[in-house]
Amino acid sequence: MPAAAHTSWDWHQLANLGEQLRSENSLSAQCDQIINMTSQLMNGVADVWLQEKIFRLPDWGNKSTFPAQPKLEAMKLAIKQGKLIVKNSKTKNSASSGVYACVPLTDAGVTLGALYVSRKKGTAFLAEELNLLQGIAQIVSVSLLAAHRVAVEQFRLRQLNLVRAVSTQIANAQDLDELAKQVTKLIQKTFHYYYVALFTLKQNFQSLRFRASAVASRKGKKKANIALEVDIGQGLIGEVAQTGETIVCDNVQKDPRFRFIDSLPETKSEVVIPLKIDNQVVGVLDVQSDRLRAFHHNDLLILHSLADNIARAVEGAYLYSNLRRRAEQMTLVSEVSKSVTSTLDLSELMRDAANLIHTKFKYPYVSLFTVHPIRRLISYQAGSGRKSKQLEGYSISLDDTMGIMPWVAQTGKAILANDVTKDKRYVPSPLPPQNTKSELCVPLLFNDKVVGLLDIQSDKLNAFTEDDQIMFEAVADTIAAAIRNADLYRSEQWRRQVADSLREVAGLVSSNVGEDEVLGTILTELDRNLPVDISAIWLLDNDELRLSAVHGIDAMELEAACIANPESAYSMAEAMLSDEPVIRKPDDPIWPGGLTAGYDKKLFIYCCTVTSRG
Repeated sequence: MPAAAHTSWDWHQLANLGEQLRSENSLSAQCDQIINMTSQLMNGVADVWLQEKIFRLPDWGNKSTFPAQPKLEAMKLAIKQGKLIVKNSKTKNSASSGVYACVPLTDAGVTLGALYVSRKKGTAFLAEELNLLQGIAQIVSVSLLAAHRVAVEQFRLRQLNLVRAVSTQIANAQDLDELAKQVTKLIQKTFHYYYVALFTLKQNFQSLRFRASAVASRKGKKKANIALEVDIGQGLIGEVAQTGETIVCDNVQKDPRFRFIDSLPETKSEVVIPLKIDNQVVGVLDVQSDRLRAFHHNDLLILHSLADNIARAVEGAYLYSNLRRRAEQMTLVSEVSKSVTSTLDLSELMRDAANLIHTKFKYPYVSLFTVHPIRRLISYQAGSGRKSKQLEGYSISLDDTMGIMPWVAQTGKAILANDVTKDKRYVPSPLPPQNTKSELCVPLLFNDKVVGLLDIQSDKLNAFTEDDQIMFEAVADTIAAAIRNADLYRSEQWRRQVADSLREVAGLVSSNVGEDEVLGTILTELDRNLPVDISAIWLLDNDELRLSAVHGIDAMELEAACIANPESAYSMAEAMLSDEPVIRKPDDPIWPGGLTAGYDKKLFIYCCTVTSRG
């Protein structure tokens, strides 16, 4: 073949090589094309080494096509000297000696790699062959960089498509947790980052709320949703939440703020971006890589664009959540009103109200109490959860100086404690949960008088908002009115029952029955109408009190107690001779009935009604 025809054919093939390299979508496929074409044109065995870090894209994964340094010494020498290296045999029988030629692959002063050709049993390289090899190297370098630029543009296009996809997700998202799950998965999948997590932050809160995460597949390990707990100012994430400034950490081992997490052992670099609305931080996007200096300037531009979209989505989700919550609150107030006004049974209305609050707002620990100023007690009436029946009969002294509920009952003011350890009034109680962290206690007010309490406790910090307090105060007003109606109904029933008892006693008196029978009937009717354990009637006979009838204890033991405790008997006589009914206070001397029954002086309150003297 003539030399001119051969040269034309070579350059035609070289032009095709450039086209083929630009059409391949992987570096390994491009290398195969380079080796095949060079081997054919140079009539030898070709090899190529490339500086892979120049061509590597984030979505290539961790497996490398080329070693960090070339293995062949000829390649190292060509790259070091930046020129063609040739070894032609100097023996007479050139066919028996190996020859090679190696040329660096460069473009615009950047070394991309090296191209090597050897002939183990061939002739020495001619000058025109060496020129051809250098021509191949030039075309390969230009074509590789052109193909790389196309790959970069395609990768950026995928990134922009990610932004669009996230924007689409955001446009349709109303649930913040679901949005976070989708967004972190999209970012991790598109960028091939090691770990991506999303946190949100509410104003005045001291910790970030983890929403969702996505982690790269690891050999021998299942993908997991790795949740991180972060306080404001803690580590890289906490500092970004506190300052509102992005942190790019190219090597986490050199940053003292970095918190090593056992479940993320391969983190080498990290970028943390605040989610901001009107300069207020509403969350944090955390991205971690298993490569050093993994975040290119263009990557950061895309991530910041994503962060802006996510921030708007978070704000929108909050607004939607607040609107939905307000609608549910209004519905709850309406349902509680309807429920509590549909019955005049106090136990039933309290139980229905507690269950409604529990089911509508998912608060697991709801309790309702009635307040009794005369008895000085706060009595448990109803609640949610399995322990509600066990708490029946539980009461708290209205005069306790410690405790959130006594304070609310005494002052008529609500308490919202989102961290009970910081409220000096808080004392533990048998009410669930065992590890109370937040408590909201609202008085049930009727005509400015506390008739009960609504107490909600949580095992989570910052469980309640001011909106919750306002809503439950509205619910409390409805429950208080229902309690008042139930009390009136119960009082009317009691009055009728008392009237029946009085008629029963009056009938006996008019029938001229004996004194003992009349007095015994009076105590029987008293026991039927009042929750008493001990009742007695003392008559004044010649300026001395005489025990005439008694229920609940032995008469002889009661009289013996009077003789043995004159101060107690005198205190009781003084009360019985009063013009008005007297309620014994805990600090007063305990009366003979209480002594006989062995009641606790601090807890027992005895009511005595004075008989008329004529």
